Amino acid sequence: MKIFHATEVDKGGTITVIKYLALQQIPSDAITSVTLFMPEASINELTEVSSSHIRTYRNTGRNLASFINFCIFFIKNVWLEKPDIVHFHSTFAGILVRISLLFIFPFRR
Repeated sequence: MKIFHATEVDKGGTITVIKYLALQQIPSDAITSVTLFMPEASINELTEVSSSHIRTYRNTGRNLASFINFCIFFIKNVWLEKPDIVHFHSTFAGILVRISLLFIFPFRR
């Protein structure tokens, strides 16, 4: 099973939850791949997680440019990773992921 975690939050409780989920999921035999998708600034919060599991995008805050960047890089990474489960961790990520998945749903489920 491949799991893909996504958020637009760059620090705080959301990143902590994702970090602890990843640290539990990565060594699991039932899970073949864990990918964390988040802003570049959050990389400093994830020192315990190997960089091979982290995909980042440029974020300048909660603005239209950052949201569009999130969507573009999210679609690209989901297309390449082909996850079984996409887990989004915040209100904005939930909205943006649902919108983004509409674009790839006809081609990949």
